[in-house]
Amino acid sequence: ISQPGYIAQIGTTYNLVAQVEDDPNCVRAPGVPRNADMQVRDATTIDMTLVTPIRKLIGTLQYACFTRIDVATEVNKLAKTMNKPIQEDYDDAIQVAQYLVNTPTYGVVFRTSEDGVRLVAWADASFEAEGEGYSRSGICFSIGEDSGAFLAKSFTQFNRSLSTQESEIQALSEAVRYVMYFRYILEDAGFPQDPTTVFEDNNAAISFTKGQGDYGRTKHIARHYRYSVDRQTANEIDVIRIDTEDQRADQFTKVLDVSTHAKATYANLNLGYEILDHENSK
Repeated sequence: ISQPGYIAQIGTTYNLVAQVEDDPNCVRAPGVPRNADMQVRDATTIDMTLVTPIRKLIGTLQYACFTRIDVATEVNKLAKTMNKPIQEDYDDAIQVAQYLVNTPTYGVVFRTSEDGVRLVAWADASFEAEGEGYSRSGICFSIGEDSGAFLAKSFTQFNRSLSTQESEIQALSEAVRYVMYFRYILEDAGFPQDPTTVFEDNNAAISFTKGQGDYGRTKHIARHYRYSVDRQTANEIDVIRIDTEDQRADQFTKVLDVSTHAKATYANLNLGYEILDHENSK
């Protein structure tokens, strides 16, 4: 599922053309929003004349995110700047648009899993990645490990975490709530599910979910974040360790460098690693 026509319209609207791949200035990733943290913004540089243009541009990019989840984190961060934008915010949003124009045929590729209709989830967090000490969660879901993600979310956590473990537990709990909803739908549709695999790259969060680890260090964690523990105990989920470099939800917790972003994009959209190997061989 892709939107090449819509992305072509973005290029036309903002006078962007696909850049030559061998050009050293070619935009190969959405880029890092430079001033998305409003707490460190210089008020003297705010340009209120940019409010309407940047809202229109961000709205355009948000619609593209339906199939281009590889820009979800960047667009989410840039959306925070719309009420008090500066020129760099608009420039960063244009860079995201340029990346889309450079990769118009990218889209989410779904395929039948050898295991049938099997729900799989990924959960990750970036500790204190946002302003005022808040962390960011990233979660995504697919039918089978080798299919594109049918849903991905990148969002700032509602409560401040006191540790990396706590931020990961928050992300995991949110993912499990979605898992239970999707399990009910699939089972009603005639696809009963074995315990749903949820991939997590934090050992402490996994131990917490399985009822292990140091209770004294986690007893302060809010009760509703223990939802994942209950679902693990009920054998409805199985939280499995995964290496951070293979954690597909990592793309939705922070802005990645070019090569890491490319690898995550090809995994989450299921574009095929042969593309990545071809590009790295150039």
